[in-house]
Amino acid sequence: PVKVERELSRMRGEGEVFRNINLLKSLGSEVMYRSADILDAVSVDEFIRDVASVCGRVDMVIHGAGLDISKALKSKTLEQIELVYKVKVHGMKNVLASLERYGLPAKKIIGFGSVSGRFGNIAQLDYSAANDSLAHMMRYVGHVSDTKASVIDWAPWSEIGMAVRGSVQATLESAGIDFIPPETGAELLETEIYRVGSSPE
Repeated sequence: PVKVERELSRMRGEGEVFRNINLLKSLGSEVMYRSADILDAVSVDEFIRDVASVCGRVDMVIHGAGLDISKALKSKTLEQIELVYKVKVHGMKNVLASLERYGLPAKKIIGFGSVSGRFGNIAQLDYSAANDSLAHMMRYVGHVSDTKASVIDWAPWSEIGMAVRGSVQATLESAGIDFIPPETGAELLETEIYRVGSSPE
């Protein structure tokens, strides 16, 4: 069942990407889609090189990569902890390094963080640390460059995302945690995209 669910999740994700690409094209946008392992510096570099060649500039980066393995610390392996942390933090480092290498300073970077990075969570020590580190990284980027860098500390989304897998949603709801409807989340992201203030988080 786990393998089946993983494959179904992958197929649903690919279907969603396909629908979104077609929607953007129908609205007149030119779409270039690439799939890359954000932890593979070479793969990320090849993608950014393509962006440099085709587009010649980067207006915005939205860093939404993330991995959560919610369980007690004693039940996690060191490899799992490192992977959760690296996807969020080292992945962003790879993107920033490639942007610098090709002379493509982004005008704006938005990182997808989590309320667990602000307040912690007993089953998400590694995920909380990753999101807090991302927030500090965005503050640093905004301080040393002209890039407007920020992090959105998301609460869990309903219907889509990591928090609706298996029994996670029921567990969080029983703890009194409110979920963000996708429409509300999209509106909040739009607000952040056009925000001109200096608050990084």
